[in-house]
Amino acid sequence: MSLSTVWPRRKVLTTIALGLMSLVVGKQAESEQAKSDEASVPTLVPPLFGDPLAPVRFCLWGNYTCGYTAQLFPILLNIALENRGKVSIEWHHFPQRRFDPALHVASLGFIATNRFWLFTRDFLGIMSKGGISDPEGLVINIAKYYGISEDTIRASLADQKKWEIVKNDFLTGKLLGIKGPPALFYNGYFLTPDGVPEDLPAFEKSLRDMVQKA
Repeated sequence: MSLSTVWPRRKVLTTIALGLMSLVVGKQAESEQAKSDEASVPTLVPPLFGDPLAPVRFCLWGNYTCGYTAQLFPILLNIALENRGKVSIEWHHFPQRRFDPALHVASLGFIATNRFWLFTRDFLGIMSKGGISDPEGLVINIAKYYGISEDTIRASLADQKKWEIVKNDFLTGKLLGIKGPPALFYNGYFLTPDGVPEDLPAFEKSLRDMVQKA
């Protein structure tokens, strides 16, 4: 029996699973914040773009080496930027390939300096143009561009708690019935159980219509 059969697309089950995940990552976030040397910088786990109280929240399970994630992410980002205060984006990790887990853990090193979303935008922007031959080098180059040292990235990779965050995101995604990235939830509803529609312009229009009616 497939996970999509066990977990039908009903908001109540999705909400329960997301609630369980929030308990796990919430405790990790509290621990991270308590030990942070940069207490004045908010550490958000999972990373959140926009107003935490926004009436519309997109939860995206994405992958930095996934071309479809690279296509969907800028659509969501533009919608959030155009609807400030009304739309937020919550990011979750769904690594698949050999290098993916390390790449996702490295991305968490950008949170403390409020550069996570810039990194995600830039990395996926390059990914959308035809793939990446040296992902590690690209992470370091983006970090340097935003004034983040290579040591910060290496410290992130050495932090076991960050590996746990990525692992928990992946396992929660599997629990929710996600087969592969990107997977998009709108206020708890699973919009892409069969993958992102091929007609992205039409899908974007549907998302914008839902936001306007919210």
